[in-house]
Amino acid sequence: MESRLPTKKDIVFKATERPITQDEASDLTSAESNIKGRGPVKGGPAATAQMLHDRPMDPKLPDTMQLEADFADRHVTQTEASAVASAESHITGRGPIKGGPAATAQSVHDRQRRS
Repeated sequence: MESRLPTKKDIVFKATERPITQDEASDLTSAESNIKGRGPVKGGPAATAQMLHDRPMDPKLPDTMQLEADFADRHVTQTEASAVASAESHITGRGPIKGGPAATAQSVHDRQRRS
């Protein structure tokens, strides 16, 4: 595998087309470990691929999941994080999913606020 890892956005887009296989998630984990010189980065490409493999995307979630990838590359306001949580709850019929789009949006917002 080349020395450039796919972005989270690329991985999420791929998952909207078809499920991520365990082999693909494992290959990304190996590549990320080789490039970074340590295990996968929390919330990085390998972790995203593994999460999408373990929890295949609900057909109603791709737009919300796309936000997860988009949030990794820009500033996230509290209003936006709350809107993602509301949309996710509406789609799933329950509260936000652990490690899902709303949790990621809130985490990105909190991390950006602290820095």
